[in-house]
Amino acid sequence: ALVFAPQFAASWALVQERQRPDQRIDLRAWADTNLDPGTVLVNQSNHKTFNPYFSGLQGRHWFDWWVVSDITERPVEEWRRRGMSYAALDVERWRAALETGAGRAYFDELLHLRTFDKPGAAGPRTAVFRLWRMQHETEIRFGDRIYLVGYDLDATQVRPGDSLELRFYWRAAATPEADYSLFIHLTASDEVAPLAQVDGAPARVERLTLTWDDPDETIISQPFSLTIPPELAAGVYAIRIGLYDYRTGERLPVTGTAGALADAYTLATIAIPGGENGEY
Repeated sequence: ALVFAPQFAASWALVQERQRPDQRIDLRAWADTNLDPGTVLVNQSNHKTFNPYFSGLQGRHWFDWWVVSDITERPVEEWRRRGMSYAALDVERWRAALETGAGRAYFDELLHLRTFDKPGAAGPRTAVFRLWRMQHETEIRFGDRIYLVGYDLDATQVRPGDSLELRFYWRAAATPEADYSLFIHLTASDEVAPLAQVDGAPARVERLTLTWDDPDETIISQPFSLTIPPELAAGVYAIRIGLYDYRTGERLPVTGTAGALADAYTLATIAIPGGENGEY
């Protein structure tokens, strides 16, 4: 029995190692749920994560991958021109880069999405980024836990019957207490009654607010389409958003950098021109 003790110990250690949760599985599943398909820059430690033939991780969406030793070897804009959308990088290399001014400036051009750094888990410690930031950055609080940190809006001048596309970027300081819904209202600039509206999960249906459990995660919504009523007159209109408990209809209070903003936030204004010269 003593002869086989070392082999038994080694085998037991291997069994224990394989029973640890693997962060590469978490990363691949999270990408499926949270990201639009695209090409991911990866370090060698994740070179199999998005390759289903080698990793065995079958996702719902296909992500191409490109192995790179150091992302900073090329400017961010060049990676974008080459069709790259995301980066999944070793945490140690990322944090080392942040020790330099050039490294901080480089990563300021990216949008940090999540870090997979669970204590005791197997697999590489990985930080995930999108290679471009949101169009508009904000710091608007809904309730005491949810923050709107940015949004995209594809137009600010439209015609009746057009559709606006919006996308939202969220963070949660702590897990929200309920599954909240988002409303998007188009209103007259000086009124709150909606002329058009869209409601839905504020991020994606797979990421209800009760799943927002990482305060460092940036949660990107699905695109929302808001259709301008075809009979709407020329003028300036407001896009207002808010979060509410769909079971009760109760809205979360909104707080901006200047203080309380009632229960809705005026995200942007849009213009519908009229007349031959485009007057409002």
